[in-house]
Amino acid sequence: MSKEKHIDKIRMEGKDRTAGNEETPPAESTELREEIDVETRQTDNKEQRRDAEIEALRNRVQEIGADDKARHSMDLIGEGGESLVYDAQDGTVLKVGKPGYPVEFLRRNAELFERLKEHIGKFLPETEFIEALSGDDIPDELKGRPAMRQTKIEGKALHEITEEDLNNPKLLRNLIELMNGVLSFQEAEKEIIDFYGKARDWKRPANALDSANIRIQGDQPYLIDTGLVPSELQTEQGPVKITVWNAVAGIGWAIKERSVKKYFQHIGFAAKARYVQTVYRMTYATIFRSGIRSLEKKLAEIESE
Repeated sequence: MSKEKHIDKIRMEGKDRTAGNEETPPAESTELREEIDVETRQTDNKEQRRDAEIEALRNRVQEIGADDKARHSMDLIGEGGESLVYDAQDGTVLKVGKPGYPVEFLRRNAELFERLKEHIGKFLPETEFIEALSGDDIPDELKGRPAMRQTKIEGKALHEITEEDLNNPKLLRNLIELMNGVLSFQEAEKEIIDFYGKARDWKRPANALDSANIRIQGDQPYLIDTGLVPSELQTEQGPVKITVWNAVAGIGWAIKERSVKKYFQHIGFAAKARYVQTVYRMTYATIFRSGIRSLEKKLAEIESE
């Protein structure tokens, strides 16, 4: 297309091409025309003016592209077993389900969150559960996926705090209240909160405060991952309790799927989940409870000074 035809096409915008009637141009078009006029009115040469108009339009398109990129800017800051964590640049983080993440998992987490609030509500970040991401601020590759939008908690992970940090009586009281709330949830719901995080899956924590899932903002600890230590295996037929028998019985499913690899993955997941459950139960029964007692003792010493 020649420069002359290109400019004529641009000038047709804001007009009814069939009836020839003038329409009110959109505000952005008016601003763009004013911008072009400012940049081009300095020359009376027709050819130079057209060149200047095209260059001004090109610059404007680049600016719009930069604005669009900024609007979609989200940094990947973490990864869990089932989700990718993005900083949404607006004071929140998005925990986006990985490809294949079932929306049923999200619905179960949303229901769990309401039950958790009854025990440790003040220690949970504000959280929104979204079954399918949408909106102009969401990159195309993430649209349609289930996600959680959560207030971003700044500060140290619990395992990073120092002895000096633990001289803060308000923080001590909050930690004691949170940890007692975790135990009360476990006893009431017969479910195990993943207090320690992915890094602790295959070994016992070094101590009661060896947690990556608790972050400290000021005096306030927050549980930033509200997932459970799995007690069920999600299958196409729905959740199945993890037992050795159910894992072995999965041979029928594996034959149907014609995949020995999937069958052994099924057994491996079940075995790992059983192991992790055992580790967590032992931890909550021993290290965790003794950790609460140690914090209570330290708090009493500080308050008696």
